[in-house]
This record gives sequence, C-alpha cells and structure tokens, in this order.
Amino acid sequence: MQLLGVFASDAENLPSLMFSLGSEVSGVGPHPDGEVWSLGYYAQDQALVSRKPGELVDSRQFYELAADVKSRVLVGFISDGQANTPHTPPHRFRNWLFGAMGQFDGLETLGDKIEEKLPNFIRSEMGFETGSELAFGMFLRELHERNLLDNSLVTSSSLAEALAKTSETIQILCDEVGQPVVGGLLATNGRCMLVNAQGRELHWRVQEGLEQLPEGPPDPTMANFKLIVEGLKRFRGVLIAGDVAGELSGWTGLSSGQTCWLDRQLELQTLDS
Repeated sequence: MQLLGVFASDAENLPSLMFSLGSEVSGVGPHPDGEVWSLGYYAQDQALVSRKPGELVDSRQFYELAADVKSRVLVGFISDGQANTPHTPPHRFRNWLFGAMGQFDGLETLGDKIEEKLPNFIRSEMGFETGSELAFGMFLRELHERNLLDNSLVTSSSLAEALAKTSETIQILCDEVGQPVVGGLLATNGRCMLVNAQGRELHWRVQEGLEQLPEGPPDPTMANFKLIVEGLKRFRGVLIAGDVAGELSGWTGLSSGQTCWLDRQLELQTLDS
C-alpha cells in the first residue's frame, strides 16, 4: 500500500509536480488483484475523491489520475487487495479527507466496540468496514470531543495533537489484542495536512521549482510563455510518502511516533512529544 500527501504553493502547477514524480512514489511491477488507486483533493473548497482500479492505471503513476487536478492539497493512496468500493482510502467526512496505510487489523477485530462509541452523526454518514475507516472515525470523535471538528479558527497544532492522541489510542487498542500497528495516518481539511507514523518510518521532501509542463518545456512562442516559466520557477511543494523508490535522494525520514503538520506556510512542523 502507498500513501502520498502534497501541499503546494499553487494549484495550477500541481499536474506538473505529479508528472515530475514519475514512479518515485507510485506502484512498481504488476498490480495485485483488487488494487485501487485513489486521490482526494479540493475544488472550490469542496473535498472530492476519485478512484480507479489498478488494472486500468497503465502508467503505474499517480499522474494518470491527477493530470487534470488543480488543487493545492492532494492525498493519494494505493490500496492492495481490495475491491473498488468507497471503503478504500481516502475517506471523506464533510471537508475532511483521511486515510491509513499499513496494518490496522486490531481495529477491525474491535470494530463493533469502536463503532458503538462514535457519535451518531458520524456513524450515520460513514461506513466502517476497514481499519482505515475505523481510525478515521476515532479521529473524528477526538476532534468532536475537543470542539475542533467545525471550528474555523482552530490551529494546525491543535489538530495535530488530536491526531497524535488518536494514534496513541489506536496503538493501545491494537496492542491489547496482540496486533500492533505498523503504518501511517494522513488527514487534511484543505487548510492543513496532518501525518502520523506508527511502527514504521515515513518520508518527506520539499520540491523547489519545476522544470517543465507535462507536455514538455514551455514553448517560447506561447503568448504567456514568461508567466508560465515564472510560475514553474516559483512553485514550491512539500510531499509526504510512505514508500519511495530508489535511494531516497532528497527525502527525509519521519520516525515512528512522530506527528507532523503542514499549512499554507509550507513548512513541515513536528509536534513536541
């Protein structure tokens, strides 16, 4: 399974960033049965999700799904061995997008008990067939109990604290049933992005500037050539990934237990333990 998060300086050049990534954070080799590629992003401040069976992703790259996506915030997942249903991440609740990668079998074992403790308004709008969905439900409950779910003035650090507490609770529950968590959590409300690593390392890096459009270098004969070139040069993005192909050049590790966040300042910040 793969996890990808992107927070960019502008929406217009997001497709160019995704094209430049190639297979760096995408799938390699033949796709497993039931694989699903999914994207979550924002259009006119509304959270949207698109999904595609892995067998139809010919290029094995996220760009194939993101070629027409113009959003400053994007989350992507490759889910292994699942049917193409709304139960594959990212999951959506109001303007929140969320997904878990890795092993969360312990949550599925305790699924009924976890679901019983969720507020009715959360249970009525979501399904809880997977560990990822249950983790999302627990995060939403934590936000609700802290009065952060619908608070437009909430700080990114407060949201990160809620995710860290959710991760801690998940780990305790899974340890109790002998199925420890090995994975990562990714959440965004379109204004900030939160990430938590548990039992494994995640990775992040900064993209400063872009060299070309997906169709190639800008044509000097284009009427807006200078604007396009300047836009590519000014572009800045921060990427978060579960697994990275190659030698991790330019990527920095997020250690297990770390909770970090991104906002419009485009600086990855770590929650103090």
